[in-house]
Amino acid sequence: MKKIFIIISMIVIGICGVTGCQNYKIEQINATVLSSNEESDVTVASVDDVLENKDLTVIGNADYEYEQLEEKLGDISVTQAIVANEKALMLYPIFEQQDEAIDNIKEDCAKILNQLQEYYGLEEFSKDSLMEYESVYSALLDEDDCPDWYTETSETYCELDMFFDIYKDEQLNEELIEMAMNATSAEELLENEDFLMELPSDTLVGVQ
Repeated sequence: MKKIFIIISMIVIGICGVTGCQNYKIEQINATVLSSNEESDVTVASVDDVLENKDLTVIGNADYEYEQLEEKLGDISVTQAIVANEKALMLYPIFEQQDEAIDNIKEDCAKILNQLQEYYGLEEFSKDSLMEYESVYSALLDEDDCPDWYTETSETYCELDMFFDIYKDEQLNEELIEMAMNATSAEELLENEDFLMELPSDTLVGVQ
């Protein structure tokens, strides 16, 4: 049986420079769902609780350097960690207000989103259609009609690139938590290649 309860946590973040895409930083208040599987020794904990617990070894990063993205799209936080064998495995950073982030990227990158919509015959950019844009925003770079100002190092491209990465990270977190809650023991979880390969890269390096 699983137990689920809510706890309030705080964390820290920052976007992309004109020379390329970077990671972010993390800072704000977020409601975190913690889960535990009574049949195993695996739990999901808030990052605040993890950092305060001196008995746990933190694996991964809860303090990303971003710069400007938070100002453009809204707060981003690493809110949860999976705890197994006294190791706290950091999960991915996510948008605290996903709908707000979608509205903000739609406004901030309206010019290129409108061009993508027209060029590829897409529906208007929304939560329901945004993954269609995710599938073509890079492909446009190779098209003859690609605007000169839209390049891999342009601020617009980098902002879109990071938006899609963080947007998809929420689903990755859900998949990781589901695998963790289905594990019968910490040992089983930490030997699960599917679980390990889906972890954030810095967390995976720490586990190995």
